[in-house]
Amino acid sequence: MLAGVAIILSMPLPSILKLLASGMWLAGNIRQCRGLLRGAARIQYYSMEALDCLAGVAPDGRQQVLKLLEGSMVLRRFAWFRVRFPDGSNYVELLPRTVARDRDWQRLQLIWRLRRTVVGAYDGS
Repeated sequence: MLAGVAIILSMPLPSILKLLASGMWLAGNIRQCRGLLRGAARIQYYSMEALDCLAGVAPDGRQQVLKLLEGSMVLRRFAWFRVRFPDGSNYVELLPRTVARDRDWQRLQLIWRLRRTVVGAYDGS
């Protein structure tokens, strides 16, 4: 956030434009940070089943179905989830492998590989 402000202030623009651009940059970043904090407070852990059935479990134990968005990925050492809550708000989370036991991480990788996978030929045979 501060690097962006520094770049804007170093641009060859009139001072008023620098201040306006810096203010807009800061406002956008603060909005994003608030969204991340709100999303993090809504999810304590995830529950994932095959076919992209992803649920977030809140700290009070309530489950809510989450829509998995494009750009989500599960790799060997981390997972990046982009999700949409039922109310339409979005949230992103980077999960390192250390947050799960080895068997749970392997299960997540397997489910991820098998999701939306077509078995057999496209003609139905």
